[in-house]
Amino acid sequence: MKRCATCGRMYVEPKDFLRNTSRWRICTDENLYFNCSCNSTMVLPKGKYDWYSPGLFMSPDAASVFNTFSSKASIPYIPAVSIELGQKLKEQSTALSDIAATCKRDPALAAQLMTIANAARKPGTLLVTSIEQALGLLGRSRVISLCQIAALSLFEFKTTVYTKQIHFLEAFTTGYVAERLALKLAPEISPEVAYVCGTFCNIGRLLGAIVFPEVTDRLYTSTISWTKPRRWTQAESEMGEVGHTILGEIASVLWGMSDEVFRVVQNHHQLLSPRENDLPSVSCDLNAIISFSNQVCHLLLLNSQRVDDAVLESSLSYFGLSHEKLEELVKLMRPAVEHARISINLI
Repeated sequence: MKRCATCGRMYVEPKDFLRNTSRWRICTDENLYFNCSCNSTMVLPKGKYDWYSPGLFMSPDAASVFNTFSSKASIPYIPAVSIELGQKLKEQSTALSDIAATCKRDPALAAQLMTIANAARKPGTLLVTSIEQALGLLGRSRVISLCQIAALSLFEFKTTVYTKQIHFLEAFTTGYVAERLALKLAPEISPEVAYVCGTFCNIGRLLGAIVFPEVTDRLYTSTISWTKPRRWTQAESEMGEVGHTILGEIASVLWGMSDEVFRVVQNHHQLLSPRENDLPSVSCDLNAIISFSNQVCHLLLLNSQRVDDAVLESSLSYFGLSHEKLEELVKLMRPAVEHARISINLI
C-alpha cells in the first residue's frame, strides 16, 4: 500500500498504480519513479513490485522491439538526482539551498548542467556558476528542461560515425527553431515546451546510438552519401531497420519523458492535416510546430537531402506560408545553428 503525500491518493493493487499515472522510469538507484495523477513524483523501492515492465506503457510495436533487445542492462538509466532535482524545481516553496545541495550530489550532472546553462544564457549576461544563478537568469522552467538535456547528454554513444556532436547539433538546432516558431506562429504554445519537444523529437536516434550502434552508423552514412543520399526514414525503410520513431517511443518511456515529448516523437514525421479554417484564433497543434521545425533544421544545416518534401509542404499549408515566407523564416533562424554549435562544444 502507498499513499501520495500531495493529494492523498491510495495505491493498493497493481491496477491502482497503472491507472492515471505517468512518466514511469527506472533511475540509477534502480528504484522505480512515476508521477501520480496530481503530477507529483513518487518512488517504489527497488524490486518491490515484480509486475512492472516498461513494455506496459508502450504501443505493441514498440514493446515488441523492446523485448528483442539483447541486453536491456546496456541501456543507461537517468540519474536519480536528475529526477529529484526536477521535482524540487517544480515546487516553488523549495529553498534554493536544498536545490543546490541536491544538484551537488552528482558532480558530473551538476557540471554538465552549468555548461549547458551557460550556452542557453543570453549574450552579454554573466557566466552561470551555480544552480542558484541559473535559476535567476533562466527561470525554473528552463532549468528543468536543461536538467533533462544534461542527463541525456552524459550518455555514451557507441557509434563511430554518428557522433554525439552530430546528434546534439541537430537536437539543439531543432529545439531553438521550435521555440522561435512557437513565439512567432503559435503564441498559445509554451516556448519552453516547444524547445524541449524539438530537442527530444529525434531521441530515438540517441537510443539507437546506444543499442544499435552499427545500424545507426549505416543509416546516418546513407543520408550523407554522395551517390544516393536518403532521408533517415527512407533509409530505415529501404534497409528494413526499426524506425527511430519506434525507438523514440521506447526511449521516452524508459527515460520518463513528458506526454508532450512522447506524442511528438511518435508523430513528427506524419503529414499535417489542414486546420478547419485560417482564423488566428484557431489553436496550433504542438506537433505541427515540431514537424515544421524538424524540416527547417535540415535546411539550416544544409542537409536538403534530409528534407521530407511532403511533410514540409503540409507544414507550409498548415501555417498558411508561401515558399518565399519559408526562405525569410530560414534566414531569421540562422542564429539557431551558432547557438547549437556553442552548446555542443560544451557537452
